[in-house]
Amino acid sequence: MKTLITWPHDSTEGQRAGTRLHEKFPGGSIGVSAGHIEELERERFELLIVVGHHHEITVKATLDALIYSANVREIPYVALVDIGHAGEEHESGKSAESTALWDAAQHFADEMGAAVLAPTREFSFDDVAEAQVFAGNETGIKPINPGGIQVWKEFRRGEREEHGGEGGAHA
Repeated sequence: MKTLITWPHDSTEGQRAGTRLHEKFPGGSIGVSAGHIEELERERFELLIVVGHHHEITVKATLDALIYSANVREIPYVALVDIGHAGEEHESGKSAESTALWDAAQHFADEMGAAVLAPTREFSFDDVAEAQVFAGNETGIKPINPGGIQVWKEFRRGEREEHGGEGGAHA
């Protein structure tokens, strides 16, 4: 099954990185703004990748709409991707630890029962757009840990832990 790549409605950098990731694996993915997911045919997806800045993804209305879309499509896996701002590009693999999406990832997992991945650090544009934290082919895309470096944390329904992240869903 294909991968659905999306970004929050007004996320210029999320759109740019998400579109580039889709272009790397055009046969295995569909790229579309979160505001247009409902316009897609009722195609089934194995993975939903949401690309944007953590403060864009964690907006309550955005997060709730993404959860609804993933539930309707019964998408079993989700990856929330926090990209840095263009002026703050980090060398791949060198950015500071980040728990900014962990609360949102746990909320997503609790609400829909999907396995949700969130980054352990903020990703650079190239990490995402050049598929440095993803692998894929004509059948889909999957998150990877490049060079054995753990860059993803998995969240599942009911497995809440305290981590002090700043990324809870907010209005």
